[in-house]
Amino acid sequence: CLGYALHPGAARGHVGPLRARSSAAEIGGQFDVQGFTLALDLTGTALEAKGDLLVNGIPAKIAGQRIFGAEADQQPPVKVTASLDETDRNQLGLDINDLVRGVVPIEISLQKGAGPEPVIHLKADLTNAELGIEAIAWRKAQGRPAVLDTDIATGKTHKTELHNFKVAGDDVAIEGWVGVGADNKMKEFFFPEFSLNVVSRLEVQGTRGGDGVWNVKANGKNFDGRDFFKSLFTVDDAQKAKAAKPSHGIDLAVDIDNVIGHSDVSLRGLKLKLSSRAEKLTKLDARGTLDGGAPLAAVLDTKPGNPRRLLADSTDAGATMKLLDFYPNAQGGRLQLEVNLDGKGPAEKTGILWVNNFKVLGDPIVSEVVGSADQGRPAISGKKQVTREVFNFDQLKAPFSIGYGQFVLEESYVKGPVMGANMRGKADFKTRRVNIGGTYIPLQGLNGALGGIPLLGQILSGAHGEGIFGITFAVQGAMSAPQVLVNPLSIVTPGILRGLMEMTPYDPKIQARDEKAPVKPVEQRVRASAPPVDVAPPPVRKTRPAATAPDISEGWTSTTTP
Repeated sequence: CLGYALHPGAARGHVGPLRARSSAAEIGGQFDVQGFTLALDLTGTALEAKGDLLVNGIPAKIAGQRIFGAEADQQPPVKVTASLDETDRNQLGLDINDLVRGVVPIEISLQKGAGPEPVIHLKADLTNAELGIEAIAWRKAQGRPAVLDTDIATGKTHKTELHNFKVAGDDVAIEGWVGVGADNKMKEFFFPEFSLNVVSRLEVQGTRGGDGVWNVKANGKNFDGRDFFKSLFTVDDAQKAKAAKPSHGIDLAVDIDNVIGHSDVSLRGLKLKLSSRAEKLTKLDARGTLDGGAPLAAVLDTKPGNPRRLLADSTDAGATMKLLDFYPNAQGGRLQLEVNLDGKGPAEKTGILWVNNFKVLGDPIVSEVVGSADQGRPAISGKKQVTREVFNFDQLKAPFSIGYGQFVLEESYVKGPVMGANMRGKADFKTRRVNIGGTYIPLQGLNGALGGIPLLGQILSGAHGEGIFGITFAVQGAMSAPQVLVNPLSIVTPGILRGLMEMTPYDPKIQARDEKAPVKPVEQRVRASAPPVDVAPPPVRKTRPAATAPDISEGWTSTTTP
């Protein structure tokens, strides 16, 4: 029908609209065309054709024009347009839904070229689609302008090749070449210009083997790693992770001169080798140098019969935490991290963080806890109390677990000559609530001197030998504006009974979520372990004013808010 519509001798001597139909056809041996309908409009100078068709069951429109007397290479292109969502792309056999999500309008134009085959050009509007590259935690949000342009040609190495491949947007610039196999799956790519923001400049190339595993190499001068570092602390939903379609895997080699992190800290000379199979990390060796010269290394320990362990080590804990945007108020110290990537029970991951000989500078929560506790203690002299802004610590140990959108801090401690603390609690990233608390221990070096005495030390200093004097505290409420609560009466409570004065559950756990369970209104959610309403809670003094009292039970609900 298309040849009939655009042939200069068609409908000779007739001026006006015609209609042509075709029930079935085939394009390229892989796309079936059905329900082809054309409306023809013949004038004295041109023949114009417009119509509808189904390609593998996907509706599309076609339009073309033949100008009488013009050479073939001067004729306007024939254009086919359609809007493809995830289901449409699957139906066409386009294996790109792991990179593109949402509706993408496309336009394919065909025009006479120098050879016997037509020149085919593809243009796709990616503005209303979400793009993502999981390996580097890059996202283009829906609504941000982006356009894809490429020429489609028969290749020498692969059945189809995308020449002059370009993706351009507000802060995206990708140029290169892509090879596509007979199964419509990408087999090879080379992007000498690969920029996902105004800072990153990389060269990326990759090939897919017969087993479906990608071999990818990336190198360059600069890379903005802030989004990637944030993704390291994103608490994924276990249900969503299990439902995701696993990929065959990837072998990645990276060599970047400068990786930009948070708080104006960079990682120099990053060399990384990584392998994953079926969405599981199987190999990792990453090494670089922090600003100031301290080394940072991370490796994966995969001994047979044991769970996979991620091990990280740095001689500048403060710079490492700033780089990762984990905690910006630490300075100096030795950091060691061990993470069990296979988890335990409902926990997707478990681990322990150790930090030795470090300082904390200007932390508002620590200052508020210490200042509030100091104000709650009876005055020994008439001297004015001063809130400390710099705190020295000898050691921090923080066991943790992650799963179902929750981060649980297990029984942890931080020790120093001036102060210390025991902490535990949970942060729920689904409800955006936090409930972490414990015991603040002033003058821990002197206060805990009796902790080593058998029996008597535990009675006076507590089960973990914290100290004779301790003040329980809690950080509770919304993550955007948590409230600090301190119980000043706990200072006169013997150590063995001080746990009764704490305001957080003793043994927080990851709670599996039932995503299909109905979500109750906030006011109907009550923690099973909450005391009856007629039992008065221990007196507390709020140290940060708020419009409403914190909903303590919200931090521990296992349901998802709308």
